[in-house]
Amino acid sequence: MLFSDEIPSVIRLYSLLSLCFSGDVVDSQSTQFDLGTLTLYSLKLLGDAHLSNGSLRLTRDLSVPNSGPGRILYSKSVRFRQPETPPASFLTFAPSRSLISTHLPLVGDSLF
Repeated sequence: MLFSDEIPSVIRLYSLLSLCFSGDVVDSQSTQFDLGTLTLYSLKLLGDAHLSNGSLRLTRDLSVPNSGPGRILYSKSVRFRQPETPPASFLTFAPSRSLISTHLPLVGDSLF
């Protein structure tokens, strides 16, 4: 398992953010996180993610039978580190959707 259940969710979040923004080059446009000043207005909590005693948690207590994973979204744009490209490059993506029918036609079932 990548992360143990013994590691608090805040440390996991900080570790993932540190991996994204670690690097030798720091300029005035770099994104920096201070976990002490993050507000709920800059975060969107999805699923079972919640704020508890000043820490962000991705799951509820283990005693809850229908507890699932949560997600935390940061509302501001984030520049990713790409040292081999010019500083103005950003990670971009285009969302796509596809519909797949789960109902396969039966033998002899046609529109003739």
